[in-house]
Amino acid sequence: MDATTWSQARYDSIVQSLAKYLKTVGFKKGKVHFVPISGFQGQNINSNVSDPAATWYNGPTLIEALDGVTAPSRDVASPHLRLSIANVFKKTTGNAGGLCVAGRVVCGSVQPGDAVVVQPCALSCTVKGIDSGGDTTAPWAVAGDIVTLTLSTAASDADLLERLVVGSVLCAPEASIPVVLAFEAQIVTFDVDIPITKGFSVVVHTHQRSEPAVMAKLHCTVNKRTNEPAELKPRCLGSNVSARVRVKLAQPLCVDTFASSKHFGRFLVRYGNATIAAGIILTLL
Repeated sequence: MDATTWSQARYDSIVQSLAKYLKTVGFKKGKVHFVPISGFQGQNINSNVSDPAATWYNGPTLIEALDGVTAPSRDVASPHLRLSIANVFKKTTGNAGGLCVAGRVVCGSVQPGDAVVVQPCALSCTVKGIDSGGDTTAPWAVAGDIVTLTLSTAASDADLLERLVVGSVLCAPEASIPVVLAFEAQIVTFDVDIPITKGFSVVVHTHQRSEPAVMAKLHCTVNKRTNEPAELKPRCLGSNVSARVRVKLAQPLCVDTFASSKHFGRFLVRYGNATIAAGIILTLL
C-alpha cells in the first residue's frame, strides 16, 4: 500500500473486485478479511500502521488476522490412510535408502512396517521409513503432516519409477481410494470466453494431478440461492453459472465424492491457460 500512499480509494477498489470474485467461488463474506500492508516498510504486519495517510484503516494487523483464523481439524482418527504424492525420487544415502515418495497425509496415520497400496497403479508396498524433514526420522505421521516415505516392494526400481507418478495416492490396502474414469459434479463457471458445450475438451486439476477430460453431459443449470435445478439440458454454459455435469476422463484418476473427502472431492477446470470453472464431485461412475 505504500506504493499508492495508503490510498483508501485503491484499497476499496481491490476489496470490491476481489470480494465479488471470492463470493462466486464459495467464500463467505464474514470469513474474508482484507488487510492493507506495506511489505517494504513492514507496516501493519505485526504492529499497527503508523503512516498518517492510513488513519482511515482501523482493522487488525496481518498477524492478528491470521491468529483469528480457525484452524481446520485434522482427520487423524480416520482408518482410511490417504497420502497425496507430490514428488517421487530415489534415495541413495542414509540407512533407509530406496525409492521415496513425498507428500501430505490427508487423513489417517502411517508408521514404518505398514503395508500400503499406491493408486491408480495398484502397486503394493511396505513403508520402510518416515522422514519428517531435514533427514529427521519419525516413528509415525498423521493427517496434516508433510513427510517423505521410503518404500520397499518386490517390483524393480525401474518399474517403480515408471508406475509411481506425481498425483498418485498412497492408501491403506483395506480402504483404497476410488479410481474412476467419470464422475457427476456440480461446477461454478468463471469468465468463459468460449461457452462450454457437450463434448467440450478441458483439463481437470485435482490435488496433485491433471488429466485431460471432456464435459460428457450438461444435466442442468442450478439456482445459486436454492441449489435447485433451473434449466434442464442446457445447450451451453456461459460465465458465472452453476451447473451439474458429467465429466469423462482420458485416464483413471484417484478422486472421491466431496461428501466423503473435501480434499479429493473438489477440482478445477482449465481450458488453455485459463481456469474456467471449479467444482465438487457428487457421484462416482
